[in-house]
Amino acid sequence: MKITILGAGISGLATGWKLSDEHEVLVIEKTPKIGGMASSFRYKDFILDYGPHKIYTQLPGILDEYKYLVKDDLMIISKKNQLMVEGKLLDFPIKFKQLITKLNPITSARCVLGKATGLIKKETDLSSYEGYLKSNFGKGIYETLFKNYASKVWGDPKELSEEIARRRIPVTGFADLIKNILFGAGKEQSAENFYYPKEGIGTVCDRIKERIIKNNGKIKVNTLVKSINVKNNRVESLHIEEERKKGIKRTDFLVSTIPIPVLLELINPKPPEYVFEAAKKLKYRSLILLYLIVKKPKVLDCNWIFFPDKEISINRLSEQKSFSPYTCPENKTALYAEMTCNYEDLKWKSSDKEIFDIVIKDLEKVNILKKEDVEEYFTRKARYVYPVYDKDFRKNLNIILDYLDTITNLQTTGRQGLFNYNNTDHCLDMANKTAEYIKRDLPREEWKKLRAYFDSYKIVD
Repeated sequence: MKITILGAGISGLATGWKLSDEHEVLVIEKTPKIGGMASSFRYKDFILDYGPHKIYTQLPGILDEYKYLVKDDLMIISKKNQLMVEGKLLDFPIKFKQLITKLNPITSARCVLGKATGLIKKETDLSSYEGYLKSNFGKGIYETLFKNYASKVWGDPKELSEEIARRRIPVTGFADLIKNILFGAGKEQSAENFYYPKEGIGTVCDRIKERIIKNNGKIKVNTLVKSINVKNNRVESLHIEEERKKGIKRTDFLVSTIPIPVLLELINPKPPEYVFEAAKKLKYRSLILLYLIVKKPKVLDCNWIFFPDKEISINRLSEQKSFSPYTCPENKTALYAEMTCNYEDLKWKSSDKEIFDIVIKDLEKVNILKKEDVEEYFTRKARYVYPVYDKDFRKNLNIILDYLDTITNLQTTGRQGLFNYNNTDHCLDMANKTAEYIKRDLPREEWKKLRAYFDSYKIVD
């Protein structure tokens, strides 16, 4: 069977790998590189990722796959993450004791009294990110740690679904904070160590590519899909364009790992208007990564720092050398400053210098880095990075997926293909189960059960 896969991110590549042992596989990627956000690139004497990545999983068998792919180049790294609140560094996951002893007394009192007040006055709207976290942590902790961070990354917390809180917050409530004082964070909340490839996270996708080619599969980059031609509820062919050559590529099965709105625009004949209307309501946040090449051997004593304060422009700052010393020269290091925005807004359109001026002012203010320590800087931007789980996303997503289910030889999967807020280990798991579903020719009802399973993923820091 000829299987075509759209998108050469980790989801598309891993699905192609698992199918290529039995089927004729072609992976199509519109950009010049494979790996998507889970890739690395060389810059002078540096190997840089598209933002910080770690390898950690609690899913059965997935760590074995990473070890099989990366082999002896897979290192064990001691993990240390932090939050900066009111200029003070706290451990992450959050320790309640630090909220009391490190912050100013007024903020500490609000954290304690906010929970006490919440025990008397119960939150009524538990369907929102704000209501869910206020109910679990209290108003003070919510406003100190979660509210402004959510606003920066995803938007108005009152309009966000509680599902994003359940997936992304590594402790489930006030009781967990107290437990952390006595026993420390459990493995279900935080990992003490993680794995990382010696020469960058892109090693994983590079090794998967090797497996696909070994199985006689093909990967085409710089290739555009102009249309997906559907007849009698089946994909018959794709109209593609590569190196200024156009052609029709017939396929027996199509797997899409590209963003859902992009996929819908390609389908010919066009999907019903109500499907497009639902797709328009799916929201994404874009990412600006500012790379700072620093004239110092090391800057941070942790892997990354979260910045929940609204006065700080960035969401997170990380240091590449803390993941692997082999990726940076001995006397220099590289930092990643992450800034979330809406596609084509003023931030997105800002120049590298404008972004740098904003970020370095903040980093100087919190005594992390001085402008004169920075040798050079540049940005990378990505459009579809953070799916926004607003209160209506599930309803709109189901409308789209119900329509796509009517195309019998089309499978949409992965973070982008299922609007699923996950990590790379989840992507490998999804790829395994997608490939098995296709190989066994299972009915659509089984795929719907798998989608429900994919929605149960939780992020473990």
